[in-house]
Amino acid sequence: MTLYGYDIETTGLNPNKDEIVTIQYKKDKTGLSVYKRWEHDTERDMLLAFLNDWKDIPRSRKRGAEEFIAFNVLKFDAPFLLTKAQQHNIATESNWNGEYVWQNIIHGPPFLDLAQLLGDDMKKFAEWRNCLTGSYGDYESKQIPEFYNNDSYNKIEEYVRDEMNTLEQVYKEI
Repeated sequence: MTLYGYDIETTGLNPNKDEIVTIQYKKDKTGLSVYKRWEHDTERDMLLAFLNDWKDIPRSRKRGAEEFIAFNVLKFDAPFLLTKAQQHNIATESNWNGEYVWQNIIHGPPFLDLAQLLGDDMKKFAEWRNCLTGSYGDYESKQIPEFYNNDSYNKIEEYVRDEMNTLEQVYKEI
């Protein structure tokens, strides 16, 4: 089984002032899981919901870990999530500690970051998408903050579904 993501959408690029809007991943056989900020009381609640689900994903190939495919997880998603977990004191949860947070966000499961493979300094994901699948999406990630501020959650959900499906298509093409 292949696991696509985790991936996050945010209101900006700075975890010290911007907010996580969605956290998502997709298992190719069981579908898309999306944690939406507007469905949780706080960003912290959303992050805990994601982490409590994500922690059950096997971390070792010997224990049945999925192939984990992401784009730019090392440079953006993982550091952003880790910073937010620290800001929200996730490690103070009774079943969480600093090492456990680190293990779940940074350390596993084993993954392939397509940004490193394809070179995100040469082309952004949308350009790779167009090269490998022949299409662009209806929306761009830079529109997410506007959609979020205008309560256009359906557009965010459409973008997230499209991006995760495209990640799968891009991976299969390479």
